[in-house]
Amino acid sequence: MQFIKLAGLCFMSILMSGVSKATEMQTEDFYLKKIQPLFEQRCVACHSCFNAPCQFNLQNYDGFIRGAQKKNVYDGTRLQSVIPSRLGIDAHSPSEWRTKGFFPVLPSNKTSEDMFLGYLKLRREKPDLPVIKPVADSQICTASGKEFQELKKTSPHLGMPYGFPPLSVSEMRTVEEWVKQGAPGPLPESERKLVALTPQIKNQVVAWERFLNGKDKAQQLVSRYIYEHMFLAHIYFPEEKDVFFR
Repeated sequence: MQFIKLAGLCFMSILMSGVSKATEMQTEDFYLKKIQPLFEQRCVACHSCFNAPCQFNLQNYDGFIRGAQKKNVYDGTRLQSVIPSRLGIDAHSPSEWRTKGFFPVLPSNKTSEDMFLGYLKLRREKPDLPVIKPVADSQICTASGKEFQELKKTSPHLGMPYGFPPLSVSEMRTVEEWVKQGAPGPLPESERKLVALTPQIKNQVVAWERFLNGKDKAQQLVSRYIYEHMFLAHIYFPEEKDVFFR
């Protein structure tokens, strides 16, 4: 009888541990606090901007759920243009990106189809394999678990992060727990706070928009000149130096 009670307490302890982790992800923004900083520290050196390998962009959650694509948009030998694939502009949902040839890196709950964790684990399994080719010449964009299993045999050096030390045990545990919970994105409230502006900054934005959108010809010429020289820049106001605009 005492054994049954003890077993029951152990089971409840394990159950509550799982519940507490799930609750942690719901009550705090696990993605913004744990996952995105990890991506920024270990991944975005390559997986950012428009030339990310396989177009897998980890600058934000939208890039993660967009997934990857086999087409190399920076192929210097192509003679024709390609359709743009700008985040937040050319499509706005995973289903829309699928119609444009992007495939998910977490296609299902099956371990055999999990390419995202697969690449990370491959680097941990083969941490000492040297880089054979530069990133630009080594892109093999696997679109399925079957393709990834073949890559493990033929190109084990392509584990991620490519050419860098593998994720630590704690980093790997964090990512695995996130994936186990369904790889949730930022909480809606957190996203609202990210784009919220203080009244002081709002006034700055309104003033600059009014200035740049002036109607007379001289103003249009000046605005065009400013735009052509600053459209790739990240701009901040002195009042909030950690808030950037493009």
